[in-house]
Amino acid sequence: MARIETEPVRKTGNIASDTIVTTKKYCQIVCFNLEAIIHLEKWAEAEGFIREISAMSDDIDIHSTVADIILTSAQVPHDYLIRSLQVLVIHINSTKLPGYIRCIFDICIHNHETNTALLPTCESVLDQAYIHAQDMSTSISSTMRDANDEQLEVYPDEELEYLSTTSFNLAVDLYLAGRREDAQRWARKAVGLARLIRDGCNRGRLTQVLEAKYGKWLTYGVD
Repeated sequence: MARIETEPVRKTGNIASDTIVTTKKYCQIVCFNLEAIIHLEKWAEAEGFIREISAMSDDIDIHSTVADIILTSAQVPHDYLIRSLQVLVIHINSTKLPGYIRCIFDICIHNHETNTALLPTCESVLDQAYIHAQDMSTSISSTMRDANDEQLEVYPDEELEYLSTTSFNLAVDLYLAGRREDAQRWARKAVGLARLIRDGCNRGRLTQVLEAKYGKWLTYGVD
């Protein structure tokens, strides 16, 4: 495994300034090392390197930068890409997390037919999105007494709507493939995500549509 090599950084005497310089230097070194490993297509080494970064650093920007590097590389195989992203998102802040969750979800959804092992991963990512959105919703509810608080972080409605509708469509596909138990589980998860949409109109409309389709589905089947 490639080690993270460092070189001396000239100190200014200002602790805050020195910390910023050191962090930027470390981030640059990490990126150069990772890009070199990816270029050589040493996937197991790249995955180990990312796990090492995750264990060594609590810096949020480094984890986001590394995630962007592997996402923008067309070379990285899906299995390594997904596992590496799952390691990194643990350290990514809540504002950026929904975007990365969607990236992992998309990769799994679009490739699960050729790699059946991706479907459980996709479901796990969906559960992570639900838990994160629910936690944020609960946090907001507990602080709504302060009407002037405009800094509350929320799980974006458009992300929840996308995950919900895509999951329901997959549920239909699973049903048509004869996997009824899996299909019903995915449909219930889709409805659950729709209920977390904060925009009252969209939440009610999407939830009603999915619940109606699911109810008809259970009664008459899928056409």
